[in-house]
Amino acid sequence: MDNRESYYFSLAKKLSNRLSKPSATIVAVAFLLIWAVVALAIDMPMAVYLSVNIAVSGLTLLMVLLVQNAHGQDIRALQAQLEELATERQRLTQAPTTDPLTEAELQDIRDLLQRPKNDETKRRPDRDKRPSLF
Repeated sequence: MDNRESYYFSLAKKLSNRLSKPSATIVAVAFLLIWAVVALAIDMPMAVYLSVNIAVSGLTLLMVLLVQNAHGQDIRALQAQLEELATERQRLTQAPTTDPLTEAELQDIRDLLQRPKNDETKRRPDRDKRPSLF
């Protein structure tokens, strides 16, 4: 991911966190009410109506893109959790398999079991020559 994409995702996350609060909705509704009252009270030229309309349309488009981005992140996180659960369930429900061993593998195991064990309790001859501290 390059720097532009990480900047976009960082900005989108910050904006979605701030705009999802009730205060953002209150500010938007207050702005629209004030604009409606001012537009009715003052005889505004058509250019002002058009510019405000374009600005509101642009903000609406940006908000839709923000919502889609947040929704996409949620879907990806949910998909990752579902895949993890499915993998864990498959692991738990799979019976352990016992593949038959070849004759060579069985002989290796027999050789390991029949090999004499090194008994550490036997005293080594060189240990007897050392003086004891006790």
